Amino acid sequence: MASFALPSMGMTPEQHKNMKIAFIDIYKRLPISSGGDWWTFQLLTDLARHNSVNMLYTSEKSSEEGYFPKEISFDTHFLPSRVKWSRLSTWLDIIRSDMLWDKAHIRDIEADCVFTSVYGYHIAAYVASKNDAPLILFMHDKIGRAHV
Repeated sequence: MASFALPSMGMTPEQHKNMKIAFIDIYKRLPISSGGDWWTFQLLTDLARHNSVNMLYTSEKSSEEGYFPKEISFDTHFLPSRVKWSRLSTWLDIIRSDMLWDKAHIRDIEADCVFTSVYGYHIAAYVASKNDAPLILFMHDKIGRAHV
């Protein structure tokens, strides 16, 4: 697998070696049970080789079936919703989960760089803005830089 290189973002190579990376997504991608889970696991593993990676997720998977890697080189944290909207509508929980979070759970997240899927965009934009960090949107094999 090719190594993933971050854009320079005005940082020296030495500063790049130990960046704090926040990765915000809808699901904890473990256990691995789909191609998207594998892609995410490989990306985070590669990023964690020289950086501190924290995967933050907003929804629990409905199934615990799949492959659990023996070694995981990044941290995972569930961001709980202050309201259990999933009882009424899973889509609200997925599409605008930022409306359901207590900011206390996300205001202390430190990051030099923030990765997110479209589902975590609103929370990731808040974290990136608070940290004056670049926000990088991803969609499996497509990665692009967003401006906050």
